[in-house]
Amino acid sequence: MMNKDGKRKKKVNKTKRNYWFDIMLTGALALTFVSADLFLLHQGLAFLLAAGILLHLVWHWAWIKSITMRFFGKLPSRTRWLYVANVLLLGTFFLTMFTGMALSPTFVATPLFFMEGLHEAASAMFLGSIGVHLFLHVKWIWSSTKRYLLQGRERGLAERLGPVVATGRGMVAGV
Repeated sequence: MMNKDGKRKKKVNKTKRNYWFDIMLTGALALTFVSADLFLLHQGLAFLLAAGILLHLVWHWAWIKSITMRFFGKLPSRTRWLYVANVLLLGTFFLTMFTGMALSPTFVATPLFFMEGLHEAASAMFLGSIGVHLFLHVKWIWSSTKRYLLQGRERGLAERLGPVVATGRGMVAGV
Protein backbone atom coordinates (compact mmCIF):
# COMPACT_ATOMS: atom_id res chain seq x y z
CA MET A 1 0.00 0.00 0.00
CA MET A 2 1.33 3.43 -0.95
CA ASN A 3 0.80 6.83 0.66
CA LYS A 4 0.16 10.06 -1.26
CA ASP A 5 3.92 10.63 -1.78
CA GLY A 6 4.30 7.27 -3.50
CA LYS A 7 6.18 5.78 -0.55
CA ARG A 8 5.29 2.47 1.01
CA LYS A 9 3.17 2.78 4.17
CA LYS A 10 4.45 1.12 7.30
CA LYS A 11 2.12 -1.53 8.66
CA VAL A 12 1.03 -0.75 12.23
CA ASN A 13 1.98 -3.42 14.74
CA LYS A 14 -1.35 -3.53 16.61
CA THR A 15 -0.03 -5.62 19.48
CA LYS A 16 2.80 -3.16 20.08
CA ARG A 17 0.40 -0.21 19.78
CA ASN A 18 -2.02 -1.82 22.24
CA TYR A 19 0.79 -2.63 24.68
CA TRP A 20 2.12 0.94 24.87
CA PHE A 21 -1.39 2.40 24.87
CA ASP A 22 -2.34 0.12 27.78
CA ILE A 23 0.73 1.31 29.68
CA MET A 24 -0.38 4.92 29.13
CA LEU A 25 -3.94 4.06 30.28
CA THR A 26 -2.51 2.41 33.39
CA GLY A 27 -0.45 5.52 34.10
CA ALA A 28 -3.48 7.79 33.66
CA LEU A 29 -5.49 5.51 35.94
CA ALA A 30 -2.80 5.54 38.63
CA LEU A 31 -2.54 9.33 38.46
CA THR A 32 -6.34 9.62 38.67
CA PHE A 33 -6.39 7.69 41.94
CA VAL A 34 -3.33 9.48 43.34
CA SER A 35 -4.79 12.90 42.49
CA ALA A 36 -8.16 12.33 44.22
CA ASP A 37 -7.49 15.29 46.55
CA LEU A 38 -6.55 17.60 43.65
CA PHE A 39 -10.02 18.02 42.21
CA LEU A 40 -9.33 19.61 38.81
CA LEU A 41 -6.39 17.30 38.07
CA HIS A 42 -8.44 14.28 39.17
CA GLN A 43 -11.36 15.34 36.98
CA GLY A 44 -9.16 16.09 33.96
CA LEU A 45 -7.33 12.78 34.22
CA ALA A 46 -10.65 10.93 34.56
CA PHE A 47 -11.82 12.40 31.26
CA LEU A 48 -8.49 11.61 29.64
CA LEU A 49 -8.92 8.05 30.87
CA ALA A 50 -12.49 7.98 29.48
CA ALA A 51 -11.22 9.11 26.07
CA GLY A 52 -8.54 6.41 26.20
CA ILE A 53 -11.08 3.74 27.08
CA LEU A 54 -13.33 4.88 24.24
CA LEU A 55 -10.41 4.61 21.80
CA HIS A 56 -9.56 1.18 23.24
CA LEU A 57 -13.16 0.07 22.57
CA VAL A 58 -13.03 1.39 19.00
CA TRP A 59 -9.79 -0.49 18.31
CA HIS A 60 -11.29 -3.73 19.68
CA TRP A 61 -14.80 -3.29 18.29
CA ALA A 62 -14.57 -6.27 15.93
CA TRP A 63 -13.79 -8.58 18.89
CA ILE A 64 -16.56 -7.05 21.01
CA LYS A 65 -19.12 -7.42 18.22
CA SER A 66 -18.04 -10.96 17.40
CA ILE A 67 -18.21 -12.22 20.99
CA THR A 68 -21.48 -10.40 21.68
CA MET A 69 -23.10 -12.15 18.71
CA ARG A 70 -21.80 -15.58 19.78
CA PHE A 71 -21.90 -15.20 23.58
CA PHE A 72 -24.57 -17.87 24.14
CA GLY A 73 -23.27 -20.05 21.32
CA LYS A 74 -20.11 -22.06 20.99
CA LEU A 75 -17.21 -20.17 22.59
CA PRO A 76 -14.18 -21.20 24.61
CA SER A 77 -14.93 -20.64 28.31
CA ARG A 78 -11.86 -18.41 28.67
CA THR A 79 -13.18 -16.07 25.96
CA ARG A 80 -16.55 -15.92 27.70
CA TRP A 81 -14.83 -15.05 31.02
CA LEU A 82 -12.76 -12.36 29.32
CA TYR A 83 -15.93 -10.85 27.88
CA VAL A 84 -17.75 -10.89 31.23
CA ALA A 85 -14.72 -9.35 32.97
CA ASN A 86 -14.54 -6.61 30.33
CA VAL A 87 -18.26 -5.84 30.69
CA LEU A 88 -17.78 -5.65 34.47
CA LEU A 89 -14.78 -3.36 33.98
CA LEU A 90 -16.70 -1.05 31.65
CA GLY A 91 -19.76 -1.00 33.91
CA THR A 92 -17.78 -0.11 37.03
CA PHE A 93 -15.91 2.57 35.09
CA PHE A 94 -19.17 4.17 33.93
CA LEU A 95 -20.58 4.01 37.46
CA THR A 96 -17.43 5.68 38.78
CA MET A 97 -17.62 8.39 36.10
CA PHE A 98 -21.35 9.01 36.67
CA THR A 99 -21.02 9.32 40.44
CA GLY A 100 -17.94 11.50 40.03
CA MET A 101 -19.82 13.84 37.71
CA ALA A 102 -22.72 13.97 40.19
CA LEU A 103 -20.23 15.20 42.82
CA SER A 104 -18.69 17.80 40.54
CA PRO A 105 -19.78 21.45 40.54
CA THR A 106 -18.54 21.50 36.94
CA PHE A 107 -21.48 19.29 35.89
CA VAL A 108 -24.27 19.92 38.41
CA ALA A 109 -25.37 23.17 40.03
CA THR A 110 -25.63 21.56 43.45
CA PRO A 111 -23.19 18.66 43.87
CA LEU A 112 -24.88 15.52 45.17
CA PHE A 113 -22.59 14.84 48.12
CA PHE A 114 -24.63 11.82 49.19
CA MET A 115 -23.02 10.10 46.18
CA GLU A 116 -19.54 10.37 47.68
CA GLY A 117 -19.78 6.94 49.33
CA LEU A 118 -21.15 5.42 46.13
CA HIS A 119 -18.31 7.02 44.15
CA GLU A 120 -15.74 5.52 46.52
CA ALA A 121 -17.45 2.11 46.37
CA ALA A 122 -17.63 2.27 42.56
CA SER A 123 -13.95 3.21 42.45
CA ALA A 124 -13.09 0.21 44.62
CA MET A 125 -15.16 -2.08 42.36
CA PHE A 126 -13.43 -0.55 39.33
CA LEU A 127 -10.01 -1.27 40.84
CA GLY A 128 -11.10 -4.82 41.65
CA SER A 129 -12.32 -5.39 38.10
CA ILE A 130 -8.99 -4.04 36.82
CA GLY A 131 -7.27 -6.65 38.98
CA VAL A 132 -9.42 -9.39 37.41
CA HIS A 133 -8.74 -7.97 33.94
CA LEU A 134 -4.98 -7.96 34.55
CA PHE A 135 -5.09 -11.48 35.98
CA LEU A 136 -6.93 -12.79 32.91
CA HIS A 137 -4.44 -11.06 30.58
CA VAL A 138 -1.24 -11.81 32.52
CA LYS A 139 0.12 -14.13 29.80
CA TRP A 140 -0.29 -11.43 27.10
CA ILE A 141 1.13 -8.75 29.42
CA TRP A 142 4.20 -10.83 30.21
CA SER A 143 4.89 -11.94 26.63
CA SER A 144 4.42 -8.37 25.33
CA THR A 145 6.68 -6.98 28.08
CA LYS A 146 9.39 -9.46 27.14
CA ARG A 147 8.97 -8.63 23.44
CA TYR A 148 8.76 -4.83 23.60
CA LEU A 149 10.47 -3.82 26.82
CA LEU A 150 12.98 -6.50 27.76
CA GLN A 151 14.01 -7.76 24.32
CA GLY A 152 17.71 -7.37 23.65
CA ARG A 153 18.65 -6.08 27.08
CA GLU A 154 22.26 -6.17 25.94
CA ARG A 155 21.52 -3.19 23.70
CA GLY A 156 21.66 0.18 25.38
CA LEU A 157 18.59 2.01 26.59
CA ALA A 158 19.16 4.88 24.15
CA GLU A 159 19.25 2.45 21.23
CA ARG A 160 15.97 0.78 22.29
CA LEU A 161 14.21 4.14 22.70
CA GLY A 162 15.12 5.24 19.18
CA PRO A 163 15.57 9.00 18.78
CA VAL A 164 15.45 9.64 22.52
CA VAL A 165 18.89 10.00 24.05
CA ALA A 166 19.63 9.68 27.75
CA THR A 167 21.68 12.55 29.18
CA GLY A 168 23.02 13.26 32.62
CA ARG A 169 20.11 15.63 33.35
CA GLY A 170 17.20 13.56 32.04
CA MET A 171 15.85 12.66 28.63
CA VAL A 172 16.26 14.81 25.52
CA ALA A 173 13.98 13.92 22.63
CA GLY A 174 14.77 14.16 18.96
CA VAL A 175 18.55 14.17 19.23
